[in-house]
Order: sequence, then C-alpha cells, then structure tokens
Amino acid sequence: MGPTVLSSSQESALYDEGVFKEIQKHVDIDNLPNLEEDELVERKYDLTRQGSIVNNFQMSTMGNIPYHLSTQMNMNIPIKEEFPGEFNFDLLLNSQGAGKNCVFSQELRKVFINMEQTLPLKFKWDPPVDGLWLRTTMVFSMDQYRTDPVVRCHNHMATNSVSNQNIAEHVLRHVVRCTHLDSIYEEISGHMSVSVPLGTPQPGCRYVPLGFQFFCKNSCSSGMNRRPTELVFTLENHQRQVLGRRILPVRVCSCPKRDKDKEEQESGDSIAPMPGKKRKFPLGSQQVVHAHCPPGKKPMLSQVSASNYDGREYNLSIRIPGRENAQAILNYAFDRLAGDAVKSGAYQQLAPYMEVLLKKINQLK
Repeated sequence: MGPTVLSSSQESALYDEGVFKEIQKHVDIDNLPNLEEDELVERKYDLTRQGSIVNNFQMSTMGNIPYHLSTQMNMNIPIKEEFPGEFNFDLLLNSQGAGKNCVFSQELRKVFINMEQTLPLKFKWDPPVDGLWLRTTMVFSMDQYRTDPVVRCHNHMATNSVSNQNIAEHVLRHVVRCTHLDSIYEEISGHMSVSVPLGTPQPGCRYVPLGFQFFCKNSCSSGMNRRPTELVFTLENHQRQVLGRRILPVRVCSCPKRDKDKEEQESGDSIAPMPGKKRKFPLGSQQVVHAHCPPGKKPMLSQVSASNYDGREYNLSIRIPGRENAQAILNYAFDRLAGDAVKSGAYQQLAPYMEVLLKKINQLK
C-alpha cells in the first residue's frame, strides 16, 4: 500500500485556523530552507517537534504567548536544589499546631496529609509582577527513583472511584491536583505536573494562596509503593524558564500524626551516639525530648561529659549577602550545636544559644 496523501481540505482540517496562527508565531514556516511540500505540511502540524506534549490544550489568557506551546520547555526531571532566583521566590505554610488531617513536622520539614484533603500553601515573589506561572511536580525523594514518574495506583485510577467523577481522562494519572480553576495538567516524558497562572497578590497581601489535593497514598503498592516523595515548585515565565525553585517533602497517608511521630522517632534514633541513649532535638522546640529516658529518672550522659564541653564564647559579627545564604549559615550553626548537645549531653549549656539561632532563622522566613 502506498503512502497516505492528504488533500488540501484534509490538511486544513487537522487544526482550526486560530490554533495554526498561534503555532505560526513560534515557528517561521515560510522561511524553512529546502523543504519539500510534504515535509512542510508535516512541520506545520507536528506539535511534538516543538517540545510541547500537552493533553488538555488549554490556552493561557495571560499575555500573548500560549504557555503550553512554548518552544523552550525544560524536559529534564526537576532537581532538588532550592534557589529563590531574582524574584526571591518563597513558599510559606502554617507550621503551628497539629490537625487531624494534615500535620507539619518542624524537625523533618515535611507535611503528612490524608488523601483528598486540601493542603493550603502561600507563594511569594518580589517584585510581584504579573505573567508568571507556578509548576508543581511530585517526584521521588531518593536518587535511585528520581527518574521514575509518580503516578496513581490502579485502584485509585479506576473510573468508578468517587474522586474520579467528572474528571478528564488525562488527569486520572496525576497524584497531585490544584484547586485553581485554570490549572493545566501535563504529562511530559511520563512525568506529571500541574501549572497555574499566579497573577498578582490581592491588594494588601504579599502572597498568592493555592490549595493542593492528593489522590493516592505513598503506601499504595501499584503506585508510589512506600517510596518517599516531595513536591517541586518552580516559578516560571511564559517560555518555561525556571526563575526559582522550592521543595516540600510530603507523605500522603491514613494517619498523619502517627506517621509523623514514627518518622521523627526514626530520625532521632539515626543520630543517637549510643544504643539505649537515643535522643532527638526537634527543630523549633524549646524543650529537649529524651526518647528513651524512663519517667522520673534523669537521662544519662554520653561518654563525653557535659562538664568537659568547651563553653567559651566567641562574638562573631559578620555581614552575609543574600537571605538564602544567611539562612543556610544559621541552619548549619543550629545543627552543629544540636549535634554537640546529643554527643556531649550539654543541653542546658547550649539551649539558650540554640533559641537565639531559632529566632534569627524564623525572622528570615
């Protein structure tokens, strides 16, 4: 059988005139060199050559460039390194208190949340210019699984599931959904992401609030299969250039508080100096928790006595450029003192210094 040849009417029916004009803005079809007529037709209508693999074909109403038709899309898997970029991009969440359906661990900097519950987040950038986008991608935290896409399990993807009613077919594989009405769901090289136009903060407000929901659990065997996950938030322009990046570890589970306590316990145990004397020093807490100290008894010190700890003070007055650098230095100082407290048992000596560091860290948020 010979090759299929499209008539002029069949070629024009592939896309309507409005879509073709949008494509023409980004591809100079008239000046393509030395192309046969058949190849010109193929170049006109082959969107995948432009690097845009989009399922729902929504058009942005912000600006003149369709966000999903950008020719500069980054096809790589999001990396772990955070950076605020030129707009000082930042992620804010309420870390105070503990709820039944959503709990935040100060020690782990991680969210534990029930399936289908809304996680409210705030996004801030300065100056708060219009025309920027937020892309949210769920990825596996461990490097050996970083290239594997995070998708829903077979049971939760079933079309008869209540959570899938009135949901477009191409959204069914996405674990993460955004409550924003103009959300765009994409599958890029098998990896799922959702993008929303940020607009600008309302008058008297410095951030844009967004809600996220999760429609599969980390424990589902045919999905995430107990592998730890995190959300990668990227601030992007219309050309999909990444202008800032923030990371938030998330676990979707049935008992958020139970799983939070368990992971904090395991984290505290992993840095214990000796078996049977395991301690943890939660970030943001003014009280030291001795995990394995019987009630009514004082905790035993490790082999290095607190009385031998070098408590000489050194007054350091330094100027650090960049909030991100200042936060990193303060966090390192806090972690160093927390480690010394665990190793030496000099909790009482180091607690005042650590409280000062915590206040400075919170001031920079």
